Amino acid sequence: MSTRYGVACFICLLMFGGLVNAQVMNIHSGEMRYQVELNSIDSLTFSEESLDQITNVTVNVCNSGYDGGGAIWLLEVSAIVEEEDSHPVDDGILVEFSLYPNIATITAEVYTGNESLGGNSVQGTAFAILAYPGAVTNEIINIQATVIGADGDEIAGFLLDYVLPIQDPSIQINVDRFNYFYSGSNDNADFRTEAFVTDGHLTPINGQLVRFLSTRGEFHYSMSISSEILPEMLTGDVDEYVDINTGWARRYLVVPFEAAFPDPTNLEDVITVTSQLVGCNLYSEEIQLELAHN
Repeated sequence: MSTRYGVACFICLLMFGGLVNAQVMNIHSGEMRYQVELNSIDSLTFSEESLDQITNVTVNVCNSGYDGGGAIWLLEVSAIVEEEDSHPVDDGILVEFSLYPNIATITAEVYTGNESLGGNSVQGTAFAILAYPGAVTNEIINIQATVIGADGDEIAGFLLDYVLPIQDPSIQINVDRFNYFYSGSNDNADFRTEAFVTDGHLTPINGQLVRFLSTRGEFHYSMSISSEILPEMLTGDVDEYVDINTGWARRYLVVPFEAAFPDPTNLEDVITVTSQLVGCNLYSEEIQLELAHN
C-alpha cells in the first residue's frame, strides 16, 4: 500500500473459475479506480519435472499503457520462465511479482499460461498488471518476478531502474512577450520561454526533457547573454534561476541585434519559437515574435 503523492491504492486478487480479478481501489473513498480480468488457465496442474528444471526468469514491460481511469495508467508486465535449454516451462506455475519503491502497484500472483490484456496466452509466460498514477511518471522502480522451485529455492528475475513512462503526452509553450524594439545595434532582446507538459489525464509531469527551438538567437540558462547556452531542461527542475511549478520548464531566448537583423536595412523581422518533447515526435504550437529597430 502506498500513500505517496496523495494516492492510496491496493491490489486485491481473487482466484475463481480460472480468473484472476485485479482491482485497484482508493482506500480513502472506496472508489473503484479500475477493474481488469486476466484469464488464467483452467487447470493448475503441471509436472514436478518442470519445476526441477527452471533456470531463468526474465521480466519485461510494455511501455505503451492503458487508461485505468482517474489519474491511473496500466502497464502489462510479463515474466518468461524457462528451463535449462531456454524451453518455456509448463503452464500453471505460480509467479510472484513485487516492486520497489511502492509508488505503484502490481498483480502479486499469477500463473504461467494466463492471458494478457490483449487476450493472448504464451506458454511459460505469466502476465501481470502494473498500475501507477501519472504524478509518479519518470520515477524509477525495480520489478521482481519470483518462482519457487521444486526444492524450495527461489528463482528470480529482475528489471532494475525501470522508468515509469509518460502516457499520451502533450506540450504547450508560453512566451512572456511577443515583440521587441531594439534601441541600437548593441542591444539584445530576451524572452522568457516556458513549456508545460502533461499526460493524457492532464496531470502535470516532472522529469520530462524539453528542448526549446528558435529560428534566431539561442536559449540560455538565464536572461544574460553571457550565461550558458542550454536549450534543454527537465520539467520541474528547480535551481537558483528557476523556481517553477510541476510540469514546467523555462529557458531564456536571447537574440542579439546582429542575429535578429543579418541585413540591418530591414527594419522589421519575425522569428518562430517552439518546444519539443525529447524522445517523442511531439512539438508544441509555434509562436511568432516580432522584432524591430529604427
